[in-house]
Amino acid sequence: MSKGVGFVLLMSFAGLFSGVLTAALCGDRFSNSLGIPFGAIMAFCFAASGVTRSVSKLTCFFLATACSFYISVFSAVEADLAIRDLLDAVRSTAYPTSYFFGGAIGGFLVLGGAMILTERSIGLRVIGRKAFAWSLVAGALAPIAWALGPSLGMWVWSALHTAGVTSPMNTFSNALFGETGYGPPSSLFALFVIWQTGVSFALGMILRNVRETPEKFPVEELKLT
Repeated sequence: MSKGVGFVLLMSFAGLFSGVLTAALCGDRFSNSLGIPFGAIMAFCFAASGVTRSVSKLTCFFLATACSFYISVFSAVEADLAIRDLLDAVRSTAYPTSYFFGGAIGGFLVLGGAMILTERSIGLRVIGRKAFAWSLVAGALAPIAWALGPSLGMWVWSALHTAGVTSPMNTFSNALFGETGYGPPSSLFALFVIWQTGVSFALGMILRNVRETPEKFPVEELKLT
């Protein structure tokens, strides 16, 4: 197995783990801090695989990823309100287009930020093109994941419940029909798992050939002279 394929698999599984962890931390409540696990796990994978071990770059990526979660949610809410105003409609559930918009914005920020920090030499125009193309995939995953809440989302809840990490209030009925302020917990569970796995796969594909060149230490330089 080539290093590139191994890195893509590492990132994909890390994204899956991050999605499940985020679902576990979410429980039956929604918080704008739920982007922190994804940012931390992705930054760890970058450091472990050698994409970059710069503390400043890893910190910037972590902060950008955590903030992109909030921006993504805000964008989806604003898009939904704009669609309702445009159609002069009142609905209790959001339009799929708003999920697409929020997922795409979040994906663009995460992917673009990662490339700016690690592949700046290829130019901002190329970075923008790559990030935009993959952000469309990230956007498409959001409404699909939301629709899978009653199936995939409940499977995630069942796994968490079996592991004993669900709260007493987060019952089967609450996970399926409850309200977090943005929808039922089951739909959020599916969204976290599918979107984070998909964006992690995209990060793996984009950065599979990127490795930071280790700098020589002074002691090594002395030995060579």
